[in-house]
Amino acid sequence: MNNEKNQKITIHNLLRFLKKANLGTIATVNGDNKPDAATIRYIVKDNLDIFFLTKKETGKYKNIQRQSEVVLIVTNAEEPETVKVRGNAFPVTDDPNIISEIVTTLAQSEKFIADLDKFLPIIKRDAGEIVAMKIRPHEIRMSKYNMESLEEELFYFEGVSR
Repeated sequence: MNNEKNQKITIHNLLRFLKKANLGTIATVNGDNKPDAATIRYIVKDNLDIFFLTKKETGKYKNIQRQSEVVLIVTNAEEPETVKVRGNAFPVTDDPNIISEIVTTLAQSEKFIADLDKFLPIIKRDAGEIVAMKIRPHEIRMSKYNMESLEEELFYFEGVSR
């Protein structure tokens, strides 16, 4: 039996899970106030800020411009584990190197450096300029399910300087 299943969920476990997964579904609200969702590849920093790429003419970008509150769901069906990140998303304007950092980090983790469009389909879309987005979490819930129990931990980040 995997000993990790019996361990308390910590920030370290959460960060490791998010860094390993790097694929999730982001939920936004569209212009008609209806839910919308899209799959994204992302990177996560040690302070739990999450970065992803999109283009300025995509639905998710337009939705975030109208309403910055988002939810990101990341799942590992093999274990099974789920993380729900609730936070605010916005374009990154203060870091000219963030796009290349996102691409490089994802390429290294997926070993697809020679074929970026296979794991970053946003590159193929004719939807305007590429933009880096940041999700600043204010609540993260990690849940681990197994035959014996359900473990959950809720982390709040409101008002925390990161």
